[in-house]
This record gives sequence, C-alpha cells and structure tokens, in this order.
Amino acid sequence: MTHVDYTSTDLYNHINNELKGGCCICGKEIEKDNFHIAHIIPASFARTKEDVLLVYSLINLSVAHAKCNISLGDRIVIPKLLPAC
Repeated sequence: MTHVDYTSTDLYNHINNELKGGCCICGKEIEKDNFHIAHIIPASFARTKEDVLLVYSLINLSVAHAKCNISLGDRIVIPKLLPAC
C-alpha cells in the first residue's frame, strides 16, 4: 500500500466522532471550529513508508486544542499529560 486507505468522508466522520470525546491530551471539551488534528504517535517517528502510513492512519489521528498539541511537540499522546488548558 502506498497511500492511506480512507476517503475524505471517512476522515470527516472520524474527526467528528473524535470531537465528541474532547481533547485527546487534556480531555476537555473542544470547539468544532477550533482544533488541531493530533497524531497519537507523532509523524516525526516515521522512518519507513510503512511507518508513514501508520502515523497517518485513522487510528492514529485524534483532535486536540491547538495549545495542547503545540505544547506536546513530538511526544506520544498520553491523556492528561499536560495540565488542563
């Protein structure tokens, strides 16, 4: 496989579902029009083509507050790693 195996509709539905759970980092509610897409395992960890496909797979994508996601940097997402926003 050389590309992600989901459509833009799949991504849209996944993100809308993730929004219901709040920020994947601090757990607080997220506004539907103001969020970052967060990688649970950071994209910077990818070393091979297979790694790239994994880090961009839907199971590795969630939503976060911009402040939380930027503060996280290239660390793996562990819920409530950061102080509440």
